Amino acid sequence: MQSIADEESLESLLSRYRGGDAGAFREVYRRTKRLVYAYLRRRLRQTSDVEDVFQETYFRVHKYIATYDPTRGGTTWILSIARHAMLTRAAELKKSAATAGPHLTDDLAGTESTAEGVEIKGLLTDLCRDLSPDEIDLLYQRVFLDVGFDVLAARHQTSEANTRQRLSRLMRKLRSNWGS
Repeated sequence: MQSIADEESLESLLSRYRGGDAGAFREVYRRTKRLVYAYLRRRLRQTSDVEDVFQETYFRVHKYIATYDPTRGGTTWILSIARHAMLTRAAELKKSAATAGPHLTDDLAGTESTAEGVEIKGLLTDLCRDLSPDEIDLLYQRVFLDVGFDVLAARHQTSEANTRQRLSRLMRKLRSNWGS
C-alpha cells in the first residue's frame, strides 16, 4: 500500500518543508538523492568532489528553502542548486590550483640540472608563449582540473559544441608547436 507521501508531488513536499515539516525533507531527499548523485557523477570525475558537492547541494536546499517557488518544478530547482554548488566547487579548485601554481615551478626547479628538466621547462615556456590567457585557462581547466565541457561552456558563455571545437583546435595547435 502506498503512503500519502509517495502520492504527493515533489513540489508539494518542498512547500511543506518550506513550512517547517522535517518529514517532508526526508521524503524529498529519498526521492531525489539518486538523481542528484548521478547528475554530479556525470560531471565531476573525483568521487570526493561528487560527495562534497552532493552534501553541499542538500545543505543549500535547506538554506534556500524559504526562496522556493512552488510554481517551479521541484526537480529543476534542486538540480539548479546542484549545478551552482558544482560551479562553486570548480571555482574553489581553480583558485587553489592558482595558489599552488608557483609550487609547480619550484618542483621543476630541482630538475633544471638534468637534460629532461631543461627540456620540460623549455617546452612549457614555449607553450605558454604561444597561447592566449583564455586558451591557457581552457586547457588548464579541462586537462588538469578535468572540468566537464558543459561547465566550461557555461563559464565561457558559449555552447558545449563550440567549447569542444575550441579545445580540439587548441590541441592541434599544441601538437604542431611541439612537432608531434
